[in-house]
Amino acid sequence: MNGTLELVRRSALLAECSPTEIDGVVRRSAEVMLSPGELLFGEDDRAEAVWVVLEGELAVSTMVDGEEVVVDRLQPGAYLGEISLLTGGRAHHRARGVGTVRLLRIPGDAFRDLLHSCDHVFASVLRTLAGRVRRAEHVVQQHERMAGLGTLAAGLAHELKNPAAAAHRASELLREQFAEVGPLARRLASHPWAPEEVRLLEQLERAAAGTDGSVRELDALARSDREEALVAWLEAHDIAHGWGLAPVLVDVGVETEQLDRLTRNCSADVVADAFAWTERMATIRQLLDEMGQSTSRIHEMVKAMKAYSHVGTSIRTADVHESIEQSLNVLSHKLREVNATVEREYDRSLPDIETYGTELNQVWTNLLDNAADAVATATARTIRIRTSRDGERALVEITDSGPGIAAGDSERIFDPFYTTKSAGNGTGLGLEIVRRIVRRHQGSIDVTSSAGATRFTVRVPIRQGVVAPVDSRGDPPVRTAGAPNASARGGAGPPTGPVP
Repeated sequence: MNGTLELVRRSALLAECSPTEIDGVVRRSAEVMLSPGELLFGEDDRAEAVWVVLEGELAVSTMVDGEEVVVDRLQPGAYLGEISLLTGGRAHHRARGVGTVRLLRIPGDAFRDLLHSCDHVFASVLRTLAGRVRRAEHVVQQHERMAGLGTLAAGLAHELKNPAAAAHRASELLREQFAEVGPLARRLASHPWAPEEVRLLEQLERAAAGTDGSVRELDALARSDREEALVAWLEAHDIAHGWGLAPVLVDVGVETEQLDRLTRNCSADVVADAFAWTERMATIRQLLDEMGQSTSRIHEMVKAMKAYSHVGTSIRTADVHESIEQSLNVLSHKLREVNATVEREYDRSLPDIETYGTELNQVWTNLLDNAADAVATATARTIRIRTSRDGERALVEITDSGPGIAAGDSERIFDPFYTTKSAGNGTGLGLEIVRRIVRRHQGSIDVTSSAGATRFTVRVPIRQGVVAPVDSRGDPPVRTAGAPNASARGGAGPPTGPVP
């Protein structure tokens, strides 16, 4: 008992109580042993006692998106169960032993008597509660961020698959093309080359490279007719791969009459080899363009993910449009899955803004992610992004055509852990994180909603520390016309037409 008394005296709960008060509590309490991994209580349990850790460690956890996440670890001297006991509500978290744990079970009536007899206990409860909230919120936010990155990474893997495959395919075809360039070059070198034949090769090269200034725009029918005529001409002159060369010649405006003039007085062998060389070079250029486009797409996606995952603390300047485009790149796979059309109305005169690292990328990603969820079940699946300047602030509006936010949810969507998504889909921290980042940037966020039009408006100063926060209270103004059906909001998981 003396050993227990000494351990209890060192606990945060009873450290400032008198020896008499501590002795009285210990006499009315009992020691309990937990085996490794044994559950002390679950989320739905209602406390009938307060538990003080005497030896060992307790892991306190909560369920986030169907996964048990440890939000706190209690060492000897720590206690728990007091809030559920005092409120009569559910615990909302679970506690289990990490190894063998020795606990002191203080019955509910003994704890209530202690609250009345020792004022320090109440103050200790308040301090402990504040610390727990901060730790739990931090841990769940980190989990939210990592879960969001996991979801985005899965989309990124899918998104990178196509350009990577295209680049690989182009590289294999380039090997085949270059394997045939050597013999063709030797054949070309073996010709005596009259002046008109040199001119033929030069003009074909310029045409195939698109540098002769004669690129034409044709409708589908006219283009088809022109290609058929060129293929027939090329085949009549024994030129191989005419079907591959004809589209190139059509693109730059070459017609059969022009070919007749170019090839007049040229030997058939030179004509055949000159066209073969032109077709080969055109194919190689096309494959190089495909590789460039594919690797550029990969670079854009990796850059966007890096921007999303990086947390900066120093102020830097950033192009808000580039930041939004990076978020669209991150979410491109999801936006295509829900068949969303993104419309951009960018004010390109908007100057670069000062931002803490790449935090604003997370704002746009979370808002666009929610917008994608909202339009997933809508008939018209449109997300409109508009930017403009509002005095010394940059204004960004993200509007979706989803069913809207129900009036009963509008006042709570920015609250931590509040979500209208189905169980297991979101923690309710997405919009809370958005609000915190916007506040950190001395900005504001508000929302207006009706069926078919939910608009989130973010205002952030162009220069940090120059403009006072929009709302001195620190609360985002929420102006919502509630819609009859709520769209999915809360947790985060990022030109007119389909998203690239």
